[in-house]
Amino acid sequence: SYIDLSTIDQTNKEEFKHEILTHHIYGRVTPDQKAEIVDILRAEGHIVGMTGDGVNDVISLKKADCSIALGSGAPATKNISSFILLDDNFNNMKDAVLQGRGVINNVQRSSSLFIMKDVLWLIMMVLPIIFGISHIYEASVITLVNLLITGIGSLFLTLEPSTERIQGDFFKTVLRKAV
Repeated sequence: SYIDLSTIDQTNKEEFKHEILTHHIYGRVTPDQKAEIVDILRAEGHIVGMTGDGVNDVISLKKADCSIALGSGAPATKNISSFILLDDNFNNMKDAVLQGRGVINNVQRSSSLFIMKDVLWLIMMVLPIIFGISHIYEASVITLVNLLITGIGSLFLTLEPSTERIQGDFFKTVLRKAV
C-alpha cells in the first residue's frame, strides 16, 4: 500500500500519523516529513531503517535506528550513516541483514554456553568446600572440560546457520538460554 504524501494535510498530525501507519510506501516526501515518519514509526515500537543519498536525508538518517547511505550519495550522508551501499544495489541489503542476524544469534548462543560453563565451574568449586571433600581441580581435568564443553560446543554453535529475527534484550536472552 502506497501514498503520495504531497496530498496529505501536513498540519493535521493525527491524519498524517494514521496515513503513515496504514501505508508502507511513501512518495513525494519532504525532508521534514521523512524525519516525522521516522519519529512516528519509532514511537510505535518499530525498528526503523532509512536509506538516503542526499543532504536532505541527513536528519531522518540520524533519527533512524539503522541508516544506510548510497555509495554515490553526498559525503554528509555517508559520514553519518551506519552502512554505505558501495554499489548502490539494494538487493545486497537482504543478505547483509541475514548475515547480521546470524552473527548476533550465534554470539547469543555461544555466550549462553560460556555462562553455563562458568556457573557449573563455580558450583564444582563451592560444593567440595561446603561438603568438606577434596576437589577435582587438576590442569588435565580443566583442560578436558573446557575443550569438550566450550571449545567444540561453541565451534558447532558458531557454524550453525541462524537467520531468525532478533527479539528481546540480548543479555536477558543469553541468561534465559544459559538457565
